[in-house]
Amino acid sequence: MKRRAWTLKEDAYLHQNYKARGAKRCAADLGRTVGGTMSKAAKLGLQVSQASLIVRFTPQMDDVIRRAYQNHTPGSVIRAAKALTLTPQQISRRAGTLGLRARPSAATAWLACEITYIEENKHKSRARMSREMRKRGWSRTPAAIQKQICAQGFSGPSDEHMSLMRLGYCLGIAGSVITRWIVKGLLVAERAGWNRGPAQGGDAYRVAEAEIARFIVQNAGLIDMRKVDGPWLIDLLARLGSRGLTEARDKGQRIVALKLADPDRSNTEIAAMVDSTPASVGVILARHRASGQRTAA
Repeated sequence: MKRRAWTLKEDAYLHQNYKARGAKRCAADLGRTVGGTMSKAAKLGLQVSQASLIVRFTPQMDDVIRRAYQNHTPGSVIRAAKALTLTPQQISRRAGTLGLRARPSAATAWLACEITYIEENKHKSRARMSREMRKRGWSRTPAAIQKQICAQGFSGPSDEHMSLMRLGYCLGIAGSVITRWIVKGLLVAERAGWNRGPAQGGDAYRVAEAEIARFIVQNAGLIDMRKVDGPWLIDLLARLGSRGLTEARDKGQRIVALKLADPDRSNTEIAAMVDSTPASVGVILARHRASGQRTAA
């Protein structure tokens, strides 16, 4: 599509009005896009004055905003913003000053059929549950599903271990962050039965709930408690939090954890990570293997 060339009349208009009126209003008056108007003004060496950035709302403008918030129809705020040549953010800030609030979302309350569904399907991954619920007309994120499962107290054998993706939902962080904790030996995990790396959510590992509780108690500084799923954390620590107070991670345990996280890692690499010698690492790993063989026997 060929762009419409700027005329001398439009250039003269920008010279006269751009500084005082700003890009949005000039674009509306000229029938141009805001981006195109700003680009042309930059070529002409024009700048917007700081005074023009301050919106002075009139009673008539406030009436338009009140009607938009009282109607509660989809797109009413955006239409008001276009009518007043303002951004939706400016409209929202002004509405807050006027004491107006948007209608609360109707999707906040959980239906009884949704609760029944998550109770019957809690053994599935939260992403799969989210997709299946969307097909039934229920829009729920995996994080919201996990939070509701914890709030309702739905638990079972499948919840004794957590994938890194599910753990990330509960802690409010990315699975790749948890993978780094595992690689550093801070968190003990075991290889899952599928081959997925950090780019796919870190589900190459799974972590026992008891180990998660120990990690949280001993490494609380690494976790942003404002992002953590509160009901899940309270339930976890109430059941297993005492382990974190009684079990400490010494150098030997960390060496074993690093080897379990990556069996291909050499003793020299592990020694550099824990400030030890390759020989000492080899002795500790040999003792661990011998202990496991005695337990199996």
